[in-house]
Amino acid sequence: WKIFSTETLGSVRLFEAILLLFDKILLVFLCKKISENLNFDKESSLFYFVLLSIFSITLVSYTKISGVQAKHFLIILFLLNLFYSIQSTKNFYKTNYLNGLFSAASMFWWIDIGVYINFLIFLLIIHSFYRKDFKKTFAILCGVLTGWILAFIFLPSNELLAFFENTKSLYSIVDWTDGLIY
Repeated sequence: WKIFSTETLGSVRLFEAILLLFDKILLVFLCKKISENLNFDKESSLFYFVLLSIFSITLVSYTKISGVQAKHFLIILFLLNLFYSIQSTKNFYKTNYLNGLFSAASMFWWIDIGVYINFLIFLLIIHSFYRKDFKKTFAILCGVLTGWILAFIFLPSNELLAFFENTKSLYSIVDWTDGLIY
């Protein structure tokens, strides 16, 4: 709204369309990472990448509710960074630190996406701790702490309190709503 200096439904839909476009782009990059990590020869890997990319792009629709929605932008970005952090030896601290920063950002993006990402971060911390990769564990925990500290610094305390109370009440009635968005 600040870009167009007016509050309209069209600006919200434009933002969602831009997020869906970024979803498609990130899905292609994610498909590339997946196809690179498989033990296929060059031709089979390229064929698999093309098929997987076409399939993943068709999951995103601009006109109707589809498998991948605008809210999935952050989880796709997280998964892409997760693949990069597992595969890369350079920028080791940056990618794992960024993985930790997703903890707070994802909770404020969408609560269910935040739960998924925080669960994956928890598993990643447990996995790296079990493998005695303490540098990776430290980098992720530093990212998590930095993200939440920044949230507590920059967001008003009454808003944070209301957010946590609302989140708690949503989790307490999740069995009644069966995960439906109201």
